[in-house]
Amino acid sequence: MRILLFLISVTFFVAGLETARAVNNVVFSIEQIASDSWVLENAFLALDNVQQASAQFSLTSGQLSFPKPFRNLKLVEIRCADFDWRSDLISCRQGRGRLHSKQFRSPSFNFSFHVQDARGKLSIRNLKLWSGSIDVTIVEKNGYWRVWLNLNKLSLKQLAALKKIEQVNEVSGGRLSGKIELSGYVDNILSIQTDAKLNGVTLTALENQLMTEALGLQLNSIVKRKNKRWHWQVAGQVDYGDLFFDPVYLSAAQFPLRMQADGYFQSQGKQLQIQSAEILHDSISVLKLAGTIRDTELQTISGEWSAVDLAAAYQGYIKPFFEGGEWADIQLDGRLSAQFNVDKAAVELQLEGENIDVSDPRQRLALEQAGMRFFWTNRQDKAQSSWINWRQLVLQKLPFAAGRLDFQVFKQQFALLKAAKLSLLGGVLAVEQFSFKALENSDADVVFAATLDQLSLKQLTTLMGWPVLEGEISGSIPAVSYRNKKLDLDGEITMRVFDGQVTIKKLASSGLFTHFAQFYTDIAFDHLDLSAMTNTFEFGEIEGRLSGYVNDLYLENWRPVKFHAWIGTPEDDDSRHRISQKAVKNIASIGGGGAVDALSRSFLGMFETFGYDSLGVGCYLHQGVCQMMGVQAAENGYYLIKGGGLPRIDVIGYNPRLDWTVLMERLARITVTDEIVIEQP
Repeated sequence: MRILLFLISVTFFVAGLETARAVNNVVFSIEQIASDSWVLENAFLALDNVQQASAQFSLTSGQLSFPKPFRNLKLVEIRCADFDWRSDLISCRQGRGRLHSKQFRSPSFNFSFHVQDARGKLSIRNLKLWSGSIDVTIVEKNGYWRVWLNLNKLSLKQLAALKKIEQVNEVSGGRLSGKIELSGYVDNILSIQTDAKLNGVTLTALENQLMTEALGLQLNSIVKRKNKRWHWQVAGQVDYGDLFFDPVYLSAAQFPLRMQADGYFQSQGKQLQIQSAEILHDSISVLKLAGTIRDTELQTISGEWSAVDLAAAYQGYIKPFFEGGEWADIQLDGRLSAQFNVDKAAVELQLEGENIDVSDPRQRLALEQAGMRFFWTNRQDKAQSSWINWRQLVLQKLPFAAGRLDFQVFKQQFALLKAAKLSLLGGVLAVEQFSFKALENSDADVVFAATLDQLSLKQLTTLMGWPVLEGEISGSIPAVSYRNKKLDLDGEITMRVFDGQVTIKKLASSGLFTHFAQFYTDIAFDHLDLSAMTNTFEFGEIEGRLSGYVNDLYLENWRPVKFHAWIGTPEDDDSRHRISQKAVKNIASIGGGGAVDALSRSFLGMFETFGYDSLGVGCYLHQGVCQMMGVQAAENGYYLIKGGGLPRIDVIGYNPRLDWTVLMERLARITVTDEIVIEQP
């Protein structure tokens, strides 16, 4: 009605001007022109060339208010070089103005708008903002509206400065370009569609745990409202730049990242549903996800991950967590996949692998052609069986031939499901029972039972770089338990070595994995072949047999503190007893002040070997001192070698007490030099 009255008034006014031929330009002040929800206020209209056929209006000032949902935004300081209006029309071409709201004030820009038959359209061109430019088109009819935004190289740093994002620490570089399309009805948004490209994104976030450097990202998304749900689809691709998510570093230039996802968001209950999501790291791995988040809390999530290139995936995702640690140099290859399910009640993880190879430059671990199914859960009632097999396994230099383990894992517990016979060192290690349970304070509860059958001692000592020993290791370990930081052996370990037997029993330890480890055991030696022993250790040849024991052995941090030990000729030994000159010298040096009697010294330089009746040495270690003993008491000392036959020789020790450190130094010298000096009695 206001427009109609205004037009009638203008008509009569112009008609009156025909009688005043000197007037050519007229200016009108208009309080308001409204068409539907578009309102032009406080306008000054100029009518130019009144007396000519080309007479036209121009808008020299004014303010345009928009319909919902843009009511808080106004177009101000309007200038229109070409303005037109009728009863059903408002039109501005070649306009210039600014946008204004309570929080925002733009620079001037070119625009045009056209309102007719309850349909309005506004076009803004080359709006200079945030070091870039924006083109805007708004179309509205009967409350339905659409908005198109063309973004051209907007500064991400300046955009980030508009509103602080809690998780973002700093945005120092990057540009945003692309298109955004929105549609809706009155105050309700019905759809959002984006096609954006971010170049050179450099930022830090999540308390500097996430960093990007010159990152290039393409992003496409569609969000549509249907009833009370927002259905969404998103796809993106990182083409270049560097991404660091502590401690993982990825270079997108070499291996681009691609992702796509879809789902819905429900305002009531603030529930986000991820129906499907896929992240593809080009030529390396694929991750697929689905899940539900309600009111910022994770309800469920499930998915699967597969490594197209396990070696590259390990280098990129897993190895960074070991950098600087003991296992930083491990290499991994083969095929591996994972499935997982998480909800408030249970967590489940399953790994499946084939042709897995693991190598360690430090030779602590090696695995060849392994296959596996590993299932873990935090609930015992959900536990399932797992297994691993291999063609070759090496643990701390110990080589296991092809084998298999069947086990079960849940929470922090591990249990062997059935006995495993493992080929090791030419024999068999049969593991009858093994279980592990992690406890509080870094403690654990461990139970182990096994048998050893004819493991080659020669292979073991060769692998370990020790003096090569002939013989076998056999025995039964009915139960080894580790509880409350204490290790106990129920049973004994028997080794067939040097044609005799060594038995380890009463084995126990406390604080085994602490800075103060304590170790207890008894060891028995039965009829060992001295010839095989002394030739192995280059001690000097001795013929005969050797038996003995080390009882009540107690070590702290692997250093002996107390024991009672004896090794010597067994009473029932009827073998040939001969000893070389070199062995005589070495035994004499062990005794400390040991001497060969006068008769023996005269023979020492004449013969290479001598007869003996018995030999032996004992030590009771207490407070760092060995109380020494021999096979028989001698005047002012004890016999280390009691001669017998011809030529015979006696070796006597005169120091009944010997510092343990000194004794160890003398034994060490025996192994590295032949220059042993026999002291005078």
